Amino acid sequence: MKIKSFLKKTTKIIFAFLMVFGFAAQTNAASSSLNFTKVNWSTKTSERVPFSPGEEFHIKYVTGTSTYAYCNDYPFKTPEGVDYNLSGEITDPGKVYILSKAPKTDTGNYMEYYKYQVAYWIYEMDVRGADSSRDISVIELKNQVNSSNSAIASEIRALVNGAKSAKAQTGLTLSTDTTRLTFTKEGNYYVSNTVKVNSSDTYNVTVNGPSGTVKEDVNGGFRVKVPVSSLNGLSGTVTASVSASKTLNHAYLYKPTVKAPSGRTYQDMTIATSEPVSKKVDLSGSISTTSVTISKADATTGEEVEGAHLRLECDGGYVKEWTSGKEATVITDVPEGHCKLTETMAPEGYELSTETVEFDVVAGKVTAKQTMLNKPVKNEPAPVVISKADATTGEEVPGAKLELRNEKGELVEAWVSGEEPHKIRGLEPGKYFLTETLAPEGYELSTETVEFTVKEDGTVDGKVVMYNKPETVEVPNTSSFKTITTSLIGLLVIGLGSIVIYRNYKKNEE
Repeated sequence: MKIKSFLKKTTKIIFAFLMVFGFAAQTNAASSSLNFTKVNWSTKTSERVPFSPGEEFHIKYVTGTSTYAYCNDYPFKTPEGVDYNLSGEITDPGKVYILSKAPKTDTGNYMEYYKYQVAYWIYEMDVRGADSSRDISVIELKNQVNSSNSAIASEIRALVNGAKSAKAQTGLTLSTDTTRLTFTKEGNYYVSNTVKVNSSDTYNVTVNGPSGTVKEDVNGGFRVKVPVSSLNGLSGTVTASVSASKTLNHAYLYKPTVKAPSGRTYQDMTIATSEPVSKKVDLSGSISTTSVTISKADATTGEEVEGAHLRLECDGGYVKEWTSGKEATVITDVPEGHCKLTETMAPEGYELSTETVEFDVVAGKVTAKQTMLNKPVKNEPAPVVISKADATTGEEVPGAKLELRNEKGELVEAWVSGEEPHKIRGLEPGKYFLTETLAPEGYELSTETVEFTVKEDGTVDGKVVMYNKPETVEVPNTSSFKTITTSLIGLLVIGLGSIVIYRNYKKNEE
């Protein structure tokens, strides 16, 4: 039985501990139980209370401390050595507003305590709704305050009005979209990525790095700039801190554990605390001025290959893409860390490289030349060469519109001839037909259809040629014109001679 009783008591103690600890955690570590001491106003000060419904005014302390406590209910009995339990945190923004401004410890200025206590009673009654039976004293206090032109009356009214318009407090939030600083070269500076900041309050940013390192504000965040000259060809580490702080006010309500004598109710009590909170986010990054040389080479000759599309990805989100040229590419803004080089498009005449070239960039050390090889395309068939030539000179004729169709009559390709023969790669084996749809200027339209066959190896016998004849201009026949003219003249002479002979004949007869 003793063991049973012991276990029972132990379980109760543990349960009570858990309840108290859990409640305290939820109410910002407020004490789970308190005892309050009342002190008569006249004992503390010779000042008279400016407004009173007739009862004596008391000052309350948390027993054994100099911490002020404020009465939540004027009409009820003042606590005297009574144990109180924590009821919960007060969430009414108006009550928190008044209590956060009120003195929290004994400062000797008891009129300040009085001012905030009266304002709290009036506000509590107004938001609850006045009860003419229980709120007679507070109603009287309010009337006295409202009818007075004194400075303290004005302050009490301002506190009540401020409480009625008070908004609920918001907690402190602070975060950034990244904790990593990555840098790229922009003119005379190494400039970091933009860091976006999410904060419910004003925040502060401090940066630390090589000489001349500065913070630059941008919309919704910031970035860090480091002068190139400050690195002197070496590498540098840059850090940044984003911090914010504010004070959160809390108010707690305590209720008595027993009834007052004669069945009366003890007043509920409140205490207030101001608790500073702060948050900080640390960021870091490094700048490497070590250059990296990237070579794109022919796997058989070792010579640089033009036209390959390359992509370089490194730690910290660094990405760079470019097309290879006649010389190896030198990159100077690669950050310290691990990098991967890949090919996204092969140069003409080469197979796409599927390898990934991986290497590390170390601050202050030379990074070895990185080479990616390309193999030439194997057994690539020669292109089919189609020529549009002058029928008399054999030279290429530009400006002819041509069409190439397969055996099914499907259009394979259409183009306009140029100064050089046209080349087509990748034609499938089979018969093809070449026609002209528009003649080049100065030439007759070719009406022929040039037929050729692509063999299994993708080649044709010889070169495919379509000829164009120059246009012919008709010149008038001058010999025929002369004959006609001579005939007309002869006829005219004969006619005139006949007229002369006829006239002479007539004269002789007369």
